[in-house]
Amino acid sequence: KFKDLINSRKNVDQIKNGDRCIEIQYSKFAWWWNEDKSYDYYYWIDAGLSHCGLIPLKYLTFPHGMRRFYESNLFSNSFLKNLIEDTKDKFLILGKENDRNYWSGTVNSKWYTQYDRSVHVIGGMFGGHKSIWDNMVNMFEDYVVKILSDDTCEFLPHEEQIMTLMYFNHKELFERKHFDIWWCRDNAPQGTSEELF
Repeated sequence: KFKDLINSRKNVDQIKNGDRCIEIQYSKFAWWWNEDKSYDYYYWIDAGLSHCGLIPLKYLTFPHGMRRFYESNLFSNSFLKNLIEDTKDKFLILGKENDRNYWSGTVNSKWYTQYDRSVHVIGGMFGGHKSIWDNMVNMFEDYVVKILSDDTCEFLPHEEQIMTLMYFNHKELFERKHFDIWWCRDNAPQGTSEELF
C-alpha cells in the first residue's frame, strides 16, 4: 500500500543488513481492510512471541529438537479470554520501558503532542474490539503518510515507532500492558539485575 513512499526512502543496502521488513511491518495493520469482521475481537500476534527468550522453559511444550524453543501451551483459549477481558473497550498494546532499559528511538519529536520516549510500544501483539479497528488502522496509515511524506524524515520508521507515537498522542484509546525487560530468568544475560524480573 505504501510502496512508493517506502521506496522513496528505502536504503536497500542498509536493509540487507537488518532483520526487519518495513512492508511486512506496515501490513500488520493493512490486513484489516480485507477482514470479514465476523468476530468481535481481533488481535495481531507475531508468531515470534512464542520463543524461549520471552517464555520460561517450564511453559515450553516439547522436550527435544528445535520445536522446544518455539512452542508453548500458554497460547490457549484461556489466554484469549484473558486478553479480551484485559482489553475492555480499548486497543490493547504492549509497552516496554525505554529509559532505564533503552530499546529504540522514536520518530521526530515534532510529531508528538508532548514528546515522550519513556515507553516503546511493541508491534508483536495488539488489538481489540472490531468497532475500534477502523480508527486504529486509519490513524496508523495517516501517520505513515504524514511522516514518510515529510522532507525532514531521515529514515523508515518501524511500525513500533509509529505505534508509540499513536499511544502517546492518544493515550485515552489504549490499554497498555507494561514490561521492563525482554528476557525471562531462564535466558537472561549473565549479570542481569534481579529487580528486572
